[in-house]
Amino acid sequence: MNDQKFLEQTVNMARAGEYARAIPRFERLIKSYPDNVPLRLLWAKSLVLNFQFDEAELVLEHILEGTSRDASVMIEVAKCREQVDQYEAALNIWREIAEGGSSYSQKAWVEVSRLSERLNRVEEAQEAIFKAEVSGVSSPQYIYVRSLINERLGNYDEAIEGYLKIAQKAQSLEMRQSALCRLGKIHEAREDVDRAVKVVLEAKSLGCLEAVKMRKTSPVYGPEKFSACVSNPSGGREDHIMMLGFPRSGTTLVSRRLASHCQIQLMDESLVASHVLNKYNAHRGKISAIKSKEASSEYWSCVRRLMRDTCDDVILVDKNPALSLWVPWFTSVFPKAKTLWVDRDPRDIFVSCFFTYFPLNGLTSYFWNADSLVDVIEKAWRHRKYLKDNCDPHLVKFISYEALLENDGKLGADIWKFLGLECPVEDTREKAGKLINSPTYADSIKPIYRTSISRWRKYENHFSKQFERLNRLREEMG
Repeated sequence: MNDQKFLEQTVNMARAGEYARAIPRFERLIKSYPDNVPLRLLWAKSLVLNFQFDEAELVLEHILEGTSRDASVMIEVAKCREQVDQYEAALNIWREIAEGGSSYSQKAWVEVSRLSERLNRVEEAQEAIFKAEVSGVSSPQYIYVRSLINERLGNYDEAIEGYLKIAQKAQSLEMRQSALCRLGKIHEAREDVDRAVKVVLEAKSLGCLEAVKMRKTSPVYGPEKFSACVSNPSGGREDHIMMLGFPRSGTTLVSRRLASHCQIQLMDESLVASHVLNKYNAHRGKISAIKSKEASSEYWSCVRRLMRDTCDDVILVDKNPALSLWVPWFTSVFPKAKTLWVDRDPRDIFVSCFFTYFPLNGLTSYFWNADSLVDVIEKAWRHRKYLKDNCDPHLVKFISYEALLENDGKLGADIWKFLGLECPVEDTREKAGKLINSPTYADSIKPIYRTSISRWRKYENHFSKQFERLNRLREEMG
């Protein structure tokens, strides 16, 4: 294989989230492309996202030593520095960019102000935000940082005005979440509990982890005001929820309904489980008790870092359809975890997967060929059978996608009972709709989404051989 093709494959792996596979390939590629800075940046990002922070640090150091201080490169390095909590180093890089007089100076002064405020250097933050203001910047990030400084100085009315603008108009979901949480803290400081609860609930409905943490550390969100404040004994440690099912089986619809509940925190296809799987799974199946304990500890260590130690207060739902092919492994690593498996007519799954473009990874590579797609669906069904036949029935719940749509997309009371929660009174669809705007989910909240049932009939003449095999799986489901 020539170097160019190897390079393209490696970059595609990294962009598809297969960091464990891509990282060793970067080490080989960098020998052929020693001066390729974008390649080194992608390598560093892959290391960070694979939780290999020390290795990422070495790559970033090499980039800074070898680069000609190009502002666009330095920005990427600063972002990576911040991801590994090196705020001082990130601040110094942003300051160098700001003082360099490039087209990035305005943005850089805002970032200098933000990081200075984070490091409790309020005067430096004020000076930097003033320089950004003088240069004519008016971005949402500027408004947010300006509000942070006003809050620090006790100028609450000005801070509230800025945060409201961000919460209502910012395109960045993360920025809206942060603005709502800051509003909650200001209202709490002013003892305006009703407003504080309202904005924190809204932040939680957007999937904000900081909102979860606020209910843990603040006494104002009592059970009578904020039901999610009640500590949930089934949350945390080993008794989380695994959300499984083949891609396009309805896991997105179910997980978003679950995420609308204030006591549930969704990890939507995070890389944590995949990282642990790649690190501790030598064979497809169960692993030893010692390795199982190590894998579990690694998983929760990564989760706590990702969620900033808020996972003990919530029911954690880890939605990861890729793990549907690793059932014996994860049941041995997480013997107390509950599992939700979403069922759908395998023929409809076939049609949806075959005609949908997916980023290429270890699972979706099977989707390009009709026969190989059937093979991998059958494989997933064998893992479903293992789950049904070998696991405690009190820890496993199968959800019918077709039945869910017949119920207008609402989860039944039996599912909430399985999770140990009361069925929400409000229609979860309205709240869930605020969480994500991807085409997949946008489709799932449309009434016409019921047409996704029995779509396979339109293609029966083209895939009769494949549907014959898949029909046997359907009959096994009952």
